[in-house]
Amino acid sequence: RIVTSSCAAALLDALLRVQAADAPTSLSRHYAGLQVGRRGASHARPFGFALAPFGFRELPSANLKLTSPELAAARAMCLDYFLAVTHAVPEEHLCFGWSRAASFSPGELALAGRVSTDLGFDSAEVRSEGVAPVPPFARLLTGEEPEVLTFCPGLATLRDGVFLLRLLLCADCAGLPPRRRWLPSDAALAWRHEAMKGGKADVAVRGFGQAALNVWILVPRIEKPNGLLAGFVQGLVGGKES
Repeated sequence: RIVTSSCAAALLDALLRVQAADAPTSLSRHYAGLQVGRRGASHARPFGFALAPFGFRELPSANLKLTSPELAAARAMCLDYFLAVTHAVPEEHLCFGWSRAASFSPGELALAGRVSTDLGFDSAEVRSEGVAPVPPFARLLTGEEPEVLTFCPGLATLRDGVFLLRLLLCADCAGLPPRRRWLPSDAALAWRHEAMKGGKADVAVRGFGQAALNVWILVPRIEKPNGLLAGFVQGLVGGKES
C-alpha cells in the first residue's frame, strides 16, 4: 500500500506540472513555475513536495519487505523521483512537508496565495471569524474559505494525497485511526482550524470516523539524485539542474 500510494503521489505531482494545450489552470502554471509575467517573461520558481521519509535507508521504506521485483523497482523509482523534485524545487517552495506541528508551511501558503491572487481574490490576510487568527491563505488550504479549492480542486487532491501517504509512513501509532474495515469513502478528510489554548489556532484533520489524524516526520539529510528521473523532473519544471 505504501509503494502504490507513493506511485500515485508521484503521478499526481507530474500531472499537476503538465500544461493543458487550450486552457492551462492557474494552479498548474504556478506549480510548474511557468507563470508568465506582464512583460511575457517567466521568473517564477516551481513548487513541489518531497517525501523524504520514503527513500532513506534509516527510515520506514528501508524496512519494507518487498518480495516482488515490481514493487522493489517501483520503490526505487519513487525514491529517485522525489529526490529529483527536492533538488529541482527551491526549499522555500517545498509544500506539505508537515515539519511544523498542526500548521501549514510557507511553501503551500505561498502557492495558495499566488493562485488566489491570480484568480482575482483578495491577496491580503483572509478573514478570521470564529477562531483565533491564522496565517494568510491558511483557510484557503483547509477549505474554510472555499474560493481557491472550488476553482482548483487539484490543490485539495494534492493536499489530501500527500497527507494520507504521510499517514501510511507514520511511525507513531497514536496518530493513526483505530483498526477497522474502513470503506474508501471513510478516507475523505475534513480540514479546519480549531482554537487552542494561548489564543492560537491549529490545523485539525479528521477522517476515518472523524478520528483526529496526525503525521510524524523525521527530517533526514538530502542526498543528490541521479538517474533518468532526475532529468525527467527537470523537464517538467522547465529548468536546469543546479
